[in-house]
Amino acid sequence: MPYTGKKYNNTYLLFAGIIALMLISAGTAYGQDLQADNMLLYQRSVGGWPKHIGNQKIDYKKELTPGEKAELVDDASINDATIDNEATNKEIRYLAKAYKETSNQKYLAAAEKGIRYLLKAQYANGGWPQFYPDTSIYRSEITYNDNAMVNTLNVLDDVALKTNGLDVVDASLVEPARNAVQKGIDCILQTQVVVNGKLTAWCAQYDRRTLQPAKARSYELPSLSGGETVGIVKFLMRIPNPSPQVKTAITSAVEWLTAVEIKGYKFERVKDASLEKEAISYWWQILLLSSGPGFMKYKPMSLSFAGVMVLRKKQ
Repeated sequence: MPYTGKKYNNTYLLFAGIIALMLISAGTAYGQDLQADNMLLYQRSVGGWPKHIGNQKIDYKKELTPGEKAELVDDASINDATIDNEATNKEIRYLAKAYKETSNQKYLAAAEKGIRYLLKAQYANGGWPQFYPDTSIYRSEITYNDNAMVNTLNVLDDVALKTNGLDVVDASLVEPARNAVQKGIDCILQTQVVVNGKLTAWCAQYDRRTLQPAKARSYELPSLSGGETVGIVKFLMRIPNPSPQVKTAITSAVEWLTAVEIKGYKFERVKDASLEKEAISYWWQILLLSSGPGFMKYKPMSLSFAGVMVLRKKQ
């Protein structure tokens, strides 16, 4: 873990280290798992997990020093819990799996706390923010980007259906999870973009109040998103008895995906655009959206991602 500028005296390190050991050793009568033990330390007091510390991705396989463990205990209340980049959802799944393998109750309790975090973070309209309870900048927007909301719905659906390893959680979570999934489906149906009277795809982010497409970072503009739409369709297709509205949403999205599909090309990431002989810069064509009376319409625009992504014709 990178040094954060905090200083600890020996007495504090000893005390915090003892607390950290108590947190993860209460289940020593049972089996233990290094990654699961680390997840206990990284879990925030609200129940969720961060996706990174500073700019460094969390490595749950790393052996933490007593000082690092002490710092994590001290940082438990930091407001950085999120569902972005699979955070929180992947920890819940791993801890439930670790509990099954070790019978360590600490792992199960942490997984259940994570599930309660997901339930609490859901908006009344059924959507989930990227971060909770941090509502700064775009973090409060309903987020399909990188399958954040879909990953959450898949976890809660598995809790509701008692499947995919989440059958071990407290039975009191089943009904709330089922209700949350239904609300999430309702949100998905409400946010599918209509173009010229026809249902199409979904955007990456939506305003939490108006349910209108929203921007995130400066280059993440309101636009129909193929990748996120695929994730949403896959989730909808797992519904055992879909309603007519869900069936329509699926078929409409598939029709849109088929219509805009680009064949014969592949994307490649390059470290240095100057080393590419085929072109000097590359352009990523996206579709921006502008509001109309009761519908959305296309507004084309190009953004340059020179040297980051290459659209190359397959040989």
